[in-house]
Amino acid sequence: MKRFLLTLFISISAVLAFAKPPHLASEELFKGQYEQTKGVKTSIAKTRGQYHRGLTVTGNAAVVKKMVEAINKDARRADYYSDNSDEKEHYTVMRINNNGRTIQVGLQRDASGKNGYLFIVGPEEAFK
Repeated sequence: MKRFLLTLFISISAVLAFAKPPHLASEELFKGQYEQTKGVKTSIAKTRGQYHRGLTVTGNAAVVKKMVEAINKDARRADYYSDNSDEKEHYTVMRINNNGRTIQVGLQRDASGKNGYLFIVGPEEAFK
């Protein structure tokens, strides 16, 4: 009986650990701290069970720097990561699995470091 209870407890713990929210560093940028910041526009949409969050920055290098820091932290959890650049722009895209679902995170920024666009897209279940 003790063995059964121990096995049941471990099974439940494993399921709960697997089904935790992703707590992405990139998500923290959407908590409202940039709502009144000049040159920053936030968009959050939910369509057909999909969340889409976008953060557009124009002329604000400090916020773009925060976006780069957040995406670099999230890169540790990525199953897929791509980082490309040319003379004009820098692109970073990654996929992170959570709750058996895939979250896509991406950042596009220009060479000046003053303008950028960060997005997070995934099914609703991935963020629970």
